[in-house]
Amino acid sequence: MFERHYAALRRFVASRLRSKDAVEDLVQETFARTLAAHNRREVLMPQAFLFQTAANLLVDHHRRAHVQNAVIDPDVAADEVEVGGEPLEDAVVRSADIARLRAAIETLTPRQRDMLVLHKIEGYSHVELADRFGLSTATVEKHIVRAMVELRMRLKGEQS
Repeated sequence: MFERHYAALRRFVASRLRSKDAVEDLVQETFARTLAAHNRREVLMPQAFLFQTAANLLVDHHRRAHVQNAVIDPDVAADEVEVGGEPLEDAVVRSADIARLRAAIETLTPRQRDMLVLHKIEGYSHVELADRFGLSTATVEKHIVRAMVELRMRLKGEQS
C-alpha cells in the first residue's frame, strides 16, 4: 500500500501545507493510523480511507496551528474569546460533538460506514455507490438509512 499510494498522498498533503517537515510527518502519521485501523478491522476501500485520514489530520493540523498562533489577552472575558469566528464555548461543544459523531461512525458495520462516508462526505450518489459495490440502488439506500438510524440511536443514547 505504501509504495502504491505514497507519491499521490504526499502530493495531496504538500498541496495543503507549506512546511516540508510537516508534510513528511503528516504522511507518516496517515500511514500509521491507516495501518492501525486495518489491523483492528477490515478496511474495504483502503485508498479512500487513507486519503480521508490525511484530510482529517490536515484539519487537525490547521486547527492546532490556529490555536497556537492565538494571542490570549487576560483582560478579555472568556465569553468574548473566539475560535475561527465563533465563541470559544461553541467551538468546544462543536468539537466534542464531532468527536462523538466520529466514535459513533466507527461502531457501524464496515459496509454501512463506507457507504455513509462516501455518500455524505465524499458526495457519491446512490447510483454511483450501487455500481461501486455491485448492489442495487435500493440496497444502497437501505444501508445508508440503517446507518443513519443507528447513528441517531447511538447519539441520542449518549445524551440521555
